[in-house]
Amino acid sequence: MAAVTIVFAAMGFISPASRGMILTEMIFLYLFLGIYSGYVSVYLLRTIEGTSEGWRSVSWFAAYFFPGITFTILTALNFDFGYYAS
Repeated sequence: MAAVTIVFAAMGFISPASRGMILTEMIFLYLFLGIYSGYVSVYLLRTIEGTSEGWRSVSWFAAYFFPGITFTILTALNFDFGYYAS
């Protein structure tokens, strides 16, 4: 999501000076790519196991695992930086 946003800003589709437009695009890309990641993860589950049992848990896990870890790490870093007043 971040890479696609940076590429679009570098190609001139969105203005880096307009922070609201970049934030809107990032939210849109997060939603769109979350749907895509759920589809791909269920497709890979079906390819590997041969059945689609448990597809709901796999889809939720793919949609929340990486963003959850990223959010946790960045929040911890933010509190750490705030503690040291940087």
